[in-house]
Amino acid sequence: MILIEELSSLLGILYAAPLDREKWQVFLDRLCALTETACGYMVSIRPDEGNVLLGGGGLNFNPDILQLYNEHYGAKDPYITPVTSNPRIGIIQAEELLPHADLIQSELYNDLLRRYDLEFMTVVSSDKFTGEGDFFPLWRSPKQGPMNSDSIHLLEMLLPHIQTALRLRTKVRGCDESELFSETALNSMSIATLLVSGNGRVRQMNQNAAVCLQSGDGLLLQDGKLTANDLYERAQLESLISAAASGGNRSEGALGGAIKISRVRAPDTLHVTVIPTPQESQISASGSSALIFVNDPSSLPRPRGTLLRQLYGLTPSEARVADLLLEGSEVREAAERLGITLETCRFHIKRVLAKTGTRRQAELIRLMLSLPGQ
Repeated sequence: MILIEELSSLLGILYAAPLDREKWQVFLDRLCALTETACGYMVSIRPDEGNVLLGGGGLNFNPDILQLYNEHYGAKDPYITPVTSNPRIGIIQAEELLPHADLIQSELYNDLLRRYDLEFMTVVSSDKFTGEGDFFPLWRSPKQGPMNSDSIHLLEMLLPHIQTALRLRTKVRGCDESELFSETALNSMSIATLLVSGNGRVRQMNQNAAVCLQSGDGLLLQDGKLTANDLYERAQLESLISAAASGGNRSEGALGGAIKISRVRAPDTLHVTVIPTPQESQISASGSSALIFVNDPSSLPRPRGTLLRQLYGLTPSEARVADLLLEGSEVREAAERLGITLETCRFHIKRVLAKTGTRRQAELIRLMLSLPGQ
């Protein structure tokens, strides 16, 4: 019979696992010890990833089993089809899924399980596997035999907690993927972008914004808040951020606005645009905030030559000419920078226009700006 202290400790580890993957290993180690199980695993069935073992525990646990199962035996696991074809929640004995004699004849048993002295399995099935899911096979050695009633009772008590922990794990995975996508999307933008709270505290920013603020010229961070060097511009910026983040009555007109931020070490002012976050977005749901876009007119646009080559079949020389035009170079200057004659440069431009279906350089620039920077 498990002690209350042991059960409490086990549940604490289980509920920590969704936030710390290594805790699944600790949970399985403890679970195997309490159920006198030789080895236990967490199998995650994902159609696009295969059957992946995520953790293991017990005296017979060996990391090599993870690799061997993932690389080869997972696709030939004779228990996968019975589990997924007749989905149910509960504690399932191996004999209910596959006759023991059939297991003994399988490749999984002869090449993998027997090598690690594993034979009798009990499965903790936490959901009904609608396309994908997770379950816990607990293996005992031939000497240990099938799982006893006390251990099965413990698993039955743990089942609803395991279900909750796995739902948390799914939520965390979704948030991690969403955060990674948001970060990648922000960093792919050619303009500095920040998400700030109503008092100007920066909640998130892309790499261009970090570079802009690092210079401390015009805009800067003070105690984690976005501010301006010039006192008058600072007050204007704070007012725009506060109004945009507050929401107000949007039906009366768009909130936010734009402001020029002067600089000392650069000739051009920064163009700052402040807008509210979309009302329906998850960002708005997490608290008042505003989006800020900072454009530096003196910065060179990111090159698009590689994309033009892939999309329109430009040569490397033609793509380089196009990138120089995007940077604002005149035809003569572009020729000089490339070390070619003016006539050759003009010939390249004509070819670029013809291949991209544009008639003038302005149309070509507009096309290039519609492509993501590299």
